[in-house]
Amino acid sequence: MFKVKVFLFYILSFVAVFLQGCNDDIFVEQVPDLVDNIKLSGYGDAAKFKLPIDGLQNVTFGNETDYRTYTDYYDANGEPAGSLANVRKIVYGSPRFRIEVDIDGEDVEVRSIANTYRSNLIVWANLDYGYMTRSVDIIITPGAPMEIKECSYFMDYGQSGVTRIRGLRQRVTNNTDRPQRAVYYPYKDARSIIDVEAEDQVFDGIKATVPVPLFADGEWRENADNTAEIVVGETSYFYSRGVDIAEEAYVDVPPQSTVTIDLTVEFATFEVDAWMEFCLPGTDYELIVVNPCKIFQPVGYTLDMICEE
Repeated sequence: MFKVKVFLFYILSFVAVFLQGCNDDIFVEQVPDLVDNIKLSGYGDAAKFKLPIDGLQNVTFGNETDYRTYTDYYDANGEPAGSLANVRKIVYGSPRFRIEVDIDGEDVEVRSIANTYRSNLIVWANLDYGYMTRSVDIIITPGAPMEIKECSYFMDYGQSGVTRIRGLRQRVTNNTDRPQRAVYYPYKDARSIIDVEAEDQVFDGIKATVPVPLFADGEWRENADNTAEIVVGETSYFYSRGVDIAEEAYVDVPPQSTVTIDLTVEFATFEVDAWMEFCLPGTDYELIVVNPCKIFQPVGYTLDMICEE
């Protein structure tokens, strides 16, 4: 009886060792050895790493910042690849950024072409091996800003108007026996305004210097010399060409009196669509977008004095 128990013990031990070996060699897939993250400069940078391709079924990209993206897959001849096995280059980007991935067997080079955002852009590459998915984070630091190559306006369809904005209300007392002159600069703080509404939020925050229509001789005209630094999606302030910020206006305050002085500035207004051609630095990518604009330009003022009884 003792010999039978010993024999069964050895049989069970052998089976356990055999099954353990099967578990390691047959049933458990090996996890690919892969870099977890890469950091690249947005001004143009590159990094190389090894990509295990055995069992790789799909490669996709994503990010949390920009929704207007595209992914193109090319073969060795620069033509659209018909299958993953033929892919030699991947381009992932949007109007605001771009990365390119060159693949040569297991040798991979990732290049940042541009990142026009003012903060780091995190892109992830999802690698699908069927039995598991691995991810590589690609961090791209801010690079050169987005460029506006050309800007013009649909002048014939603009709507003009006039608005008045109180620039100053001041109470002044003259305790002397002679009139005292109060001097004001009506246009110094009454800057022109351009409000550029982003037709697509992906263009929010883009800065550029562009020409702005100018109001002169009773009408709005395009003027290449009247420029402003704008921020798309925001309100920008500037001094229009021909508006004299040093111009003086004054009132004479009577002796032994207290008065209230009101300065009101008149603005010509213009609502018009702007035709803007955006360019991605370091590429030949161009995109034309029509953005609604509101423009305000100071064109006159009134300076009123009300004497207190």
